[in-house]
Amino acid sequence: MTFYQDNRRNPSQPCSSDTFKLSLSEILLECVPDIDKFLKEFLSSKEYPEYSDISPVYSNDQASKRPIKEREIIDYLVEIPAAAHILYWLFFKTTDEYFKNKIDLRITELTDAIGPRTGELVIKSY
Repeated sequence: MTFYQDNRRNPSQPCSSDTFKLSLSEILLECVPDIDKFLKEFLSSKEYPEYSDISPVYSNDQASKRPIKEREIIDYLVEIPAAAHILYWLFFKTTDEYFKNKIDLRITELTDAIGPRTGELVIKSY
């Protein structure tokens, strides 16, 4: 799992922290039948505004004269709690056992990745 850092800790403020995000398309890979269809439904749903920690990633066409906000959205970056919430929401929503297994594996990957990244001990219980 790839973590993207969208800010740096301010050394003069001991309570500040790094903010890490994940690619929504990487999280959803093999967890939904059609990522584009899921994104269209999710972004137009009433649940989407509740996720304030989802930010679009725009195409980085250097030759384009259009402002960044008018460029094509190629992905979304999601903070860790929102990513976990989306995965659990998908897990309880889906009835297909194949996708349930894939989502369960992705939740495990996320949990395993968080521990080493933050230095916290991850206790596994199977």
